[in-house]
Amino acid sequence: MKRRTIAIVMTLTLAAAVTLFYFLMPRPSSHASVETLTVLPSDITLVASVAGTIEPHAQVSIGSRASGEVIEVAVEEGATVAEGDVLFRLDRTDAERQVATAEIDLARLRAGLAQARAELSSAELASTDDATTADLAERTEARGLTTADASRSARHARDLARATVSLRRASVSAARAQVDAAALAVDEARRNLERTEIRAPFAGTVLSVDVERGTIVSSAIGSITSTTLATLADLSDLRMIGQLDESQVGAVAVGQEVTFRVDAYPARTFAGRVQRVSPLGVEQSSVVVFDVEVLVTDPDARLLRSGMSADADIVTSRETAVLAIPLAALRSRNGAREVVLPDGTSRVVTTGATDGERIVIASGLSAGDEIVADALSVREAAPERASSGLLPTPPRGGGSRPSGGAR
Repeated sequence: MKRRTIAIVMTLTLAAAVTLFYFLMPRPSSHASVETLTVLPSDITLVASVAGTIEPHAQVSIGSRASGEVIEVAVEEGATVAEGDVLFRLDRTDAERQVATAEIDLARLRAGLAQARAELSSAELASTDDATTADLAERTEARGLTTADASRSARHARDLARATVSLRRASVSAARAQVDAAALAVDEARRNLERTEIRAPFAGTVLSVDVERGTIVSSAIGSITSTTLATLADLSDLRMIGQLDESQVGAVAVGQEVTFRVDAYPARTFAGRVQRVSPLGVEQSSVVVFDVEVLVTDPDARLLRSGMSADADIVTSRETAVLAIPLAALRSRNGAREVVLPDGTSRVVTTGATDGERIVIASGLSAGDEIVADALSVREAAPERASSGLLPTPPRGGGSRPSGGAR
């Protein structure tokens, strides 16, 4: 019986000790584990994000103005060419035959022109003689030495000679026009012969070669279906072409700095500058977008390739030495924006611009202030009830017990 009593007493004593230790044990503050940060002046950069594609400023599909069979492919993909370099050669047989035919026609017509001029000279001489004869017949008729019929015949011959001269002059003009046309035909035939050599219109890089030796190509002039021989681009002048949402286009202007990334080089950024913003919006999937062209100014632009996807940030504004905090340190309540202080109280602030990660604090905080880094992770502190004696009074309405002693 005595042992049982002792056991009960010891049990009660242990329970009382545990209870006392629970109430008297120091508890960490409810905000001790909350991460805080110091508000300091900093710089903030505002950007407009846009996705686009790397494209050369000058890129053309090479076609042929002449038709024929490809007999030589002088370049390959990736080759660098200068302006005027031969890229392809076509069979010259037909073109050479056309040149020869045109030159023969020109020679024939020049001979015809010479003949027409000779006939004109002959007609002019005959006209001069007939005019002299008619004049003499009129004088002798007036003196009664010649009959009226003879004088009339002389005048008729004179008029006929003059008409013949006019006709010969017209023949000369027609022959001269035919010679001019034949000369143009010769020039055109010679140009067609030159066009059997397809040359680079500007210096650049061959992106693709689309024909092989023996391919029959059709002329790109006056043909619905022309043949593309190659694609040429000037990779020394690259652009990034993207599309801006209408909500961002108002902040973007020509000359603004741009940084962008491509998947091929994820560890680095490239520099550029806004070259053009389209004045005309285009609706895509119920959203109006505007084309923006970015000139690549990075010294390592040679690393880029036509067709690469790029994600760009256009620097629309920079603010220096302003108070800025992470967006996570800000919360909204009752239509106002506020931050949480380390003691759990909140403070209303006025905000400014944001770069998507930080936001400018226009008023409500000063440099050096401490605030909670994640405003949504804590609730505003409630006033603690004062207590006295060995055991603190539990808070009303339940909940966790406050730590012992005044804070």
